[in-house]
Amino acid sequence: MKKLYILLLVVQGLFILSANAQFDGEKAVFIIAYVPGNGSEVAVEQRLKELGMEVVVFAQNEANDEVAAGGDLLLISSTVGSPQLFGVLPGLASYEIPVISWEPALFDEMGFSAKGGWGIGAVEGKITIVDPEHQMAAGLDGDVVVASAQATLFGGGVPEGDVEIVARSFTNADTAVIFCYEEGASMATGTAPARRVGFFFLDEVAEYLTDEGWALFDAAVQWAMGLLPETSVISNKSQHSEISVYPNPSSGIFELRFVSNYFQKVEIHITNVTGQEVLHRVFTANYGTNYFSFDASELKEGLYFYSVLMRDQIAGGKILITE
Repeated sequence: MKKLYILLLVVQGLFILSANAQFDGEKAVFIIAYVPGNGSEVAVEQRLKELGMEVVVFAQNEANDEVAAGGDLLLISSTVGSPQLFGVLPGLASYEIPVISWEPALFDEMGFSAKGGWGIGAVEGKITIVDPEHQMAAGLDGDVVVASAQATLFGGGVPEGDVEIVARSFTNADTAVIFCYEEGASMATGTAPARRVGFFFLDEVAEYLTDEGWALFDAAVQWAMGLLPETSVISNKSQHSEISVYPNPSSGIFELRFVSNYFQKVEIHITNVTGQEVLHRVFTANYGTNYFSFDASELKEGLYFYSVLMRDQIAGGKILITE
């Protein structure tokens, strides 16, 4: 049987989709210890730009409440010093914009946890998704490899109040490594003035992320900004209309277009008329419209069937290869 080759962006042998821009110039303020940042912070800045955001980076000693609260989203790196940051941003806990922080020493200062309710732990590049139905789970579940072995430490905390815990430490189930508060939710201290997210990144972690790790980060940004759909997950799989393959018929070069409701794992299967599978791939889809092309020109002329399996959708159809 001849092989069917998918023409996707290939990174270290993995088939992935590039990040689709989801924003239109919304401003992200990113506070780090020093400018320029380390490799992880540069990677985060680039990722935000790929999502369509304007990114403004400040060293912590150059920041103030006006600039930090002046964007649409505030991100805080773990390289900052907690006492120093609160010295220049005394109003941080009351900002009425979404905040994503991966400086665990800020978790108690921001009201997420009781005093000292944070920590840094050794990891094996994994976290455990405990709420796969949450939008920030990105369609993932259970133990997930989010970073390569070079990332040896993750940050986390013990948040209190009306908190939504999406993932816990792989090595310490008491530690939450992805958690969030809705606007108005009670926290350990006070209520959340806007959406708040605690994330597992620590210093150099983002530099070594897997596709799954980036999908979780993308989902956190999307959730914090209120871009993800508010509808609950559909429990029963159903046909989904927003999927197309074109041109069809074709000499063998096709493009598949579909809409994903989540950052999630997606499976694609292509079989011949006898039911024999000629292709099976698992990849990460972004929220919104996704595209990828495949070259089936080496296959014989004839009819083939495709199916796309997602978290809450299943769709399929036929492709016809002609001369």
